[in-house]
Amino acid sequence: MLQQTTSQAVIPYYKRFIQKFPTLQHLAQAQEEDVLELWSGLGYYSRARNLHKAAKMIYKKKQFPKSFKELLQLPGFGPYTSRAVSSLAFKEAVGVLDGNVIRVLTRKENLKWSWWQTKEKKQLQNMADQAVSQVDSSVMNQALMELGATICLPQNPKCILCPWNSACKAFESQTQNQIPLKKPKKSMEHWSWNIHFIRKQQKILLVKDPSLPVLKSQWVLPGNFRKLKSPPKSYKIKHTITHHHIYIQKIDQKRTLGSSIQWEERKWVPLNRIKTKAPSSLIQKVLSQVFSVYVLVFLLSCQHTPKPSAPNPLLFAKQLTFGGENTHPQPLGDFLHIAYISSKRKQHNNKQIYILNRKSLEEKRLTFQHGDILSLSAYKNFLAYASTTDEDKERLFEKKSGSEIYLSDLTGRHIKRLTFHKGYDSEVQLLAHSFLFVRGQENRNNIFIQPLKGKKAKQLTFSNTKKISPQLSPSHSYYAWAEQKEGFKEYDLVLSPFKPFKPKDLFTSKSGLIFPSWHPRKDLLIFSAQIGDSQFMEIYTYNPQTRCLKQLTHSSIDKRRPVFSPEGDLIYFESLNPSQIFVMNYVPPSKCLSL
Repeated sequence: MLQQTTSQAVIPYYKRFIQKFPTLQHLAQAQEEDVLELWSGLGYYSRARNLHKAAKMIYKKKQFPKSFKELLQLPGFGPYTSRAVSSLAFKEAVGVLDGNVIRVLTRKENLKWSWWQTKEKKQLQNMADQAVSQVDSSVMNQALMELGATICLPQNPKCILCPWNSACKAFESQTQNQIPLKKPKKSMEHWSWNIHFIRKQQKILLVKDPSLPVLKSQWVLPGNFRKLKSPPKSYKIKHTITHHHIYIQKIDQKRTLGSSIQWEERKWVPLNRIKTKAPSSLIQKVLSQVFSVYVLVFLLSCQHTPKPSAPNPLLFAKQLTFGGENTHPQPLGDFLHIAYISSKRKQHNNKQIYILNRKSLEEKRLTFQHGDILSLSAYKNFLAYASTTDEDKERLFEKKSGSEIYLSDLTGRHIKRLTFHKGYDSEVQLLAHSFLFVRGQENRNNIFIQPLKGKKAKQLTFSNTKKISPQLSPSHSYYAWAEQKEGFKEYDLVLSPFKPFKPKDLFTSKSGLIFPSWHPRKDLLIFSAQIGDSQFMEIYTYNPQTRCLKQLTHSSIDKRRPVFSPEGDLIYFESLNPSQIFVMNYVPPSKCLSL
């Protein structure tokens, strides 16, 4: 799972995978479709297929490999993975060579090598092997990888903090930003794909097409691929897989198969199983074009989660974003646009605000901060956001760094600084004439309210716990926040009348965060929370006047930060890799749950 994917994104997938397949035997005897279902959203699905094949091979032999050479015989185990597993699991004295280690070694010796060439890579491998020959290979390999990931960065490395700076030849000659050399990029290929969308009742035809330049072993929609010399002038969808630009120019919707459309491997798949059978984000893009809303997932009950009294059987949702890691969706007052925070580029520590058109799905970058956007709130067509004052996250809590809150209009041309604390201000909610925010103070934070035309903030809460996501209701009658209990992982959803101030713990999540918000026109609280030991998040509504709690979703998807759009749609993002934003029409259950 960690191949081509960050550990933060992998963790929830790994926990679900181990829960489903706790032993090698469970994985080896599983159906491939079940394995792919748990992998859905991670991408690079050949990893899941190879892992499944490797488990079958090991189970058949009744003997687990004991060296990196034996691991190399398994599907999906290349030189790096085999050496990493052998080093960590078997304590074998072999060095690993990933991008981080290559960067560390070439800079240490000031090597301007073509490290991607076979000869040079072999020499670097020998250097890595030598580095672990006299020490614990498990510790040394992890140290080298961590050094490259946190200190010896691709750009602007933190050489002053590096334990090897006195021995680093690149640091001595000040060539660290020139090493390692950049690998020449593969020339991009342009392909046109005309798709046949063939439907029979509530099923869609999927095929396996070996003629495709990509997705050869996956179930895809039938169609015709054609290589282009240059990008087409018009197209419906553009998608990139490795060095292939794929342009969907035409989507033919058919009711029957037709005599001229034939594939050896084909199957009719129910609508609610499409994402399981064809998890590629390219297929999801096509489906979002065909349907105004399409079936995202069939909601299954979770083993550790109590069933709601009236669960919705299907969730109909439309995926709005397809790239980067997108969070904090905020609908704007024009009913058409959504503001959100995203890291579209490889630098995940430089998140900016983007504006998305819900109909055309066109995106526009609104901010160009040097730091990192932490939170976002919208009121009509104005945005309040918290941004770090330094691009280096390691200095956030130092006296000379921190974060401040800014106000901007939809165009992003008029920006006003709202706080001048020189501390850590975050988790903002924009109101008509004021704004709520969280201010960090040592090991705690509290909620403040401040008028838009003024610099004096009023502290609303006084405690030693950590609070997140303060949200005031539209009528200013109630406000809610999530509060982390000191020394515990659990969070409480706290609800209080604004006047008088009488906080009450409404809901407890023992294993994760809670994200509250309010309906834009009425005092209806909506929040997402984890239940029990489950890693999945469910969405709830609560009416403080009737004291009615309703569970809206019941699924195996990690949903976060749900908000209502002005017209009553539900907008949320899934914290998967990459995290994407969805919009959903829903019919809430009629029965209340007991608190």
